[in-house]
Amino acid sequence: MSLQTTKGFNYPQYTDTPDVPRDIYALASEIDNYLTTNRGPQGVQGFQGTQGLQGLQGMQGTQGMQGTQGIQGTQGTQGIQGTQGTQGVQGYYGTQGTQGMQGFQGNQGVQGIQGVQGYYGVQGTQGIQGTQGTQGIQGTQGMQGTQGSQGIQGIQGLQGGGFNQLQGLQGPQGIQGSLGSGLLVGIQGVGTTTYTLQASDTNKLVTLNNSSSITVTLPPSVFNQYDQIHVQQIGTGQTTFSAGSGVTITSPAAVVAAPKLRAQYSGASVICTVGGATPSFTVLGDIS
Repeated sequence: MSLQTTKGFNYPQYTDTPDVPRDIYALASEIDNYLTTNRGPQGVQGFQGTQGLQGLQGMQGTQGMQGTQGIQGTQGTQGIQGTQGTQGVQGYYGTQGTQGMQGFQGNQGVQGIQGVQGYYGVQGTQGIQGTQGTQGIQGTQGMQGTQGSQGIQGIQGLQGGGFNQLQGLQGPQGIQGSLGSGLLVGIQGVGTTTYTLQASDTNKLVTLNNSSSITVTLPPSVFNQYDQIHVQQIGTGQTTFSAGSGVTITSPAAVVAAPKLRAQYSGASVICTVGGATPSFTVLGDIS
């Protein structure tokens, strides 16, 4: 039989058979069980001990001695400079000769007679006036005459001879050529239902002759500013003007960008107002 303390520890009675190891083990077990069940608060952490001193650094070994530099050889002596020779005596300047007399200027030659002026060319015929409708049809403009050829230049007079050579007479001016016919340079006939204007059509009358509808295309990159092409429908198929890629057409027609010739034998002038890759044309004439 064992007894207990006020904390509940069992310990043997004196009447028990003494067994020291057994009794110590029993008491230790009781203490361990009690401490496991009844843990006290954790004690305050102790101060951290001071850090030990760092050991001394070992001494650095001594650096070896630098070897001695060899002796530099002595520089040789400079040779003696030779003496400069004396400068020779400068010669005397020669006397300048007298300037010769200037010759007399020759007389100027007589001016040649002016040539006769050439005749004026015949003026181009005036275009036919259009028939009057709601608004009168404007006639096509008359053909402008081409410029006459230039006259032959007069023969230059012979150069005079003699003392200081007199200038010869000037030859007479050549006769001026007569003016030629009108500005229209030709007629281009077309019988197909589609036609694209070409650079060779400039200043020509393009005639369209077909019984079916005809489309005339105004192309880019062909005509220069102020180029003109005249177009006339001589067949019964109505002609419509169409714009090529990048082309702008203006006109007084019902469809501004796609004018049509009004009837058989109607005509119109196509004028390039802006040239280049994105040109502009205006169409004026008997259009609807």
